[in-house]
Amino acid sequence: MARVSLRVATGTTIIIPALPRLLLRYPDLGFDISVTDERVDLVSNNNEVAIWAGDIPDTELVARPISPNRRIVCGSPE
Repeated sequence: MARVSLRVATGTTIIIPALPRLLLRYPDLGFDISVTDERVDLVSNNNEVAIWAGDIPDTELVARPISPNRRIVCGSPE
């Protein structure tokens, strides 16, 4: 069982909806998923995988970009 830490937005809109299809293809996989926007200590929580946006808080962690993160600020005069 892999311990996975996800941000709320990414976890609920992208990762968790994709899990049923992944588990159909690989039924022996198992996940213990934590969904939070708090910065948690991944090492002390024994997380094998984390999907976060932004800078890595610990230089001993290994990170790989999986998607560009583009943000647009919009406003209205009202």
